[in-house]
Amino acid sequence: MRGAHAGAEVENGSVVFDKGSGIVSDELELLTAGRIMLKPTPSASLLDLKVICRLHNGLKDKFGFVMDAMTGNATNDGQITMQVRGPMGQPSVTTF
Repeated sequence: MRGAHAGAEVENGSVVFDKGSGIVSDELELLTAGRIMLKPTPSASLLDLKVICRLHNGLKDKFGFVMDAMTGNATNDGQITMQVRGPMGQPSVTTF
């Protein structure tokens, strides 16, 4: 594993993730950015997150086509980006 960075701050009732927070290895990058607006009931907390998953080397060779199929784009080259929005109990996820 090359590294992990989990930078976040609590600011005005929200958890704000630093851009590029995540895990990076030789075969996988899992990065996140955005915020969670906290509510007294956790399932009502509001998400506004961007999650990027990139495959490299062996993982990309074996599973990159799955990422391409999920996005409907054969040129995504082993990457998927997800926008996660809405209440934590029932978020909306858009992939591209």
